[in-house]
Amino acid sequence: MQRHKALTHGLLAGLAVLNLSVANIAHAGPNTVTRGPHGAAYIQTMDVSFPKMAAKYGMSVTPFNLVFLAFQGFFASEGIPSAQALMNAYQSGKVTPEALIKAAIAMHRLPAETLQDKEYLANVRSQLETLNNSN
Repeated sequence: MQRHKALTHGLLAGLAVLNLSVANIAHAGPNTVTRGPHGAAYIQTMDVSFPKMAAKYGMSVTPFNLVFLAFQGFFASEGIPSAQALMNAYQSGKVTPEALIKAAIAMHRLPAETLQDKEYLANVRSQLETLNNSN
């Protein structure tokens, strides 16, 4: 029960941060809107200024946000599967924290130097593990 409360609290806190980030997404200048694998709208690519704009507005993509976006299918255009397929790909080693970060970099959601941030990588791995263990 305690673990369930902790996961719920973490999920709700992360969703609140994600909601704040999405509210300012119009400032970033998306250039393509499309539909994900489950019909949900997502922004396929952002213009190259997004990482700097995100920093300016305090809209960083946290490791939780990155994994949540991947789970929701945001990185489908970069070959990252969503939902249970993401978990299966992670378990088999086909999707790694590095792959998620590279997908976010390719879509201009993270700056390239994020790939060298060992703490960020470890936190993405931790978020994937937490999601994987909750299924």
